[in-house]
Amino acid sequence: MSPPGDNDFLAARDMRRRMNSARRRGEAFEVEVMHDIEARGWIGNRLRQGGGCVIDIIAFDTLGVAQLIQCKLNGYMRPAERDELRKEADARRAIPLMAYKICKSIIYKEVTE
Repeated sequence: MSPPGDNDFLAARDMRRRMNSARRRGEAFEVEVMHDIEARGWIGNRLRQGGGCVIDIIAFDTLGVAQLIQCKLNGYMRPAERDELRKEADARRAIPLMAYKICKSIIYKEVTE
């Protein structure tokens, strides 16, 4: 039989592992989006996370139009995130996009109301 606090410790450790695993998958997808952007001839920069910024990547297409990209593995963005991304894009005269994956293809969808 384990001491009383061991189960709490093990549950917390398992939760951290799942969160770290999800974070790694998200970061890997951001890198994949960067490769796709470069293949399209766009110029992009991945932003450092941790400050609560909704923008994952800032990119400029071949015409020089700014794109603010939020990468989502599951293709779902919460309404508050959509609102914040649109506000950031409006302030920078950029296009707000969500990047997600379907059948190994990266899809870019403009974030509208």
